[in-house]
Amino acid sequence: MSTVPLDQLSLEKLSSLLQTRFRVRHDADRQVEFVLVEAARNRVNASAGAAAGGLRQESFSLLFHGPPTPLLPQQMYRFEHDQIGQFDLFVVPVGRDAASLHYQVVFSRLIKPV
Repeated sequence: MSTVPLDQLSLEKLSSLLQTRFRVRHDADRQVEFVLVEAARNRVNASAGAAAGGLRQESFSLLFHGPPTPLLPQQMYRFEHDQIGQFDLFVVPVGRDAASLHYQVVFSRLIKPV
């Protein structure tokens, strides 16, 4: 499976994968499945780009639901998806309900003007 650079993971590309399953490797021998349930653009300070020499800032977040156990602690994990490949993301557990644990991933990066 090919490795995808993070700059190729856009909100648009990830939004097209809503309600699909991602495999998340939580140690050398085990993985769990997450379902992408939300992809949302975050508010960005408009002056941040001007302060960064005209670069634009892009910020969006992803919300995943995972199995009720095990709880994956906040850290980097290898994600795999059949349609786009594999990539590493920093995951933060943010809640739970009776059926699942909830995890968030936030992208905040400067991008060059086109």
